[in-house]
Amino acid sequence: MRNLFYVIALFFVSISLQAAQLNVASFNIWMSPDGIKNGWQDRKESVAKLVRYHDFDIFGTQEGFFHQLDDIKLGDGIYDYVARGRENGEREGETSAIFYKKDKFELLDSGHFWFSETPEKSSLGWDAMCKRICTWGKFKVKSDGKVFYFFCCHFDHKGDKARNNSAALYVGMIKKIANGATFIGVGDFNLTPDKDPIKLILKDGSILDARKVSETPPYGPRFTWHGNALKPKMSERIDYIFVSPDIKVSSFGVLTDLLSESPEDFSENKHPKNPEIRHPSDHYPVEAKIRF
Repeated sequence: MRNLFYVIALFFVSISLQAAQLNVASFNIWMSPDGIKNGWQDRKESVAKLVRYHDFDIFGTQEGFFHQLDDIKLGDGIYDYVARGRENGEREGETSAIFYKKDKFELLDSGHFWFSETPEKSSLGWDAMCKRICTWGKFKVKSDGKVFYFFCCHFDHKGDKARNNSAALYVGMIKKIANGATFIGVGDFNLTPDKDPIKLILKDGSILDARKVSETPPYGPRFTWHGNALKPKMSERIDYIFVSPDIKVSSFGVLTDLLSESPEDFSENKHPKNPEIRHPSDHYPVEAKIRF
């Protein structure tokens, strides 16, 4: 009888752990410039296929305009998203969007703030070149009722003062909004790990770098930005997944998926001599499998 009790207990523990396993990601999908090769019309199908192949449960995107978000969302209807345009808090400008599986999560609340002296309204911060926004959502896992917060952001690529102050604001807003609850923070921070703003984010141990705390060795290259070069700089790790200390990170990876000139280039009976290889974006997506 005692052995049967242990077997039943282990079964329910296993079910609980499985229910709490999430595949999270961050992906700067590259804005939608016109009149260039490898523009959004050339890449949108591959971006959507990449997302579905890797089966992200919840993920953040950066630089996407609403028509890009809709292209990812449409199709099989698996995902919905939360987003606001950075220019006016509605649908104007780039977004820092959160995509989530509708059958897996219930959206309980959401909001956004700008990286500026007036984060509650659309505004340019400090010496930033662009307005920068962070979107957050409060989610419930439908299978087990667990609640967590998800933050997605994009720091400025030029202003040093803006990035320093944005890091301090980011930490403060996570503490204020999540208020001690489980959270995940993803984004393109436009900063390598040796820079002071990243050190500030990680300083007090309330926010952890998923790559560093992964229980298994990180997969793929260290760098995440390649600028559409097939031989990119090896030092440009600027995309991150951050987690609260109660989250366990089973694995972490940088996904280096490529796409060919057309979907038929590598079909079963066709092997072109010099196919043109391109990237789905100028960033690689970063992925972590987590549990809590």
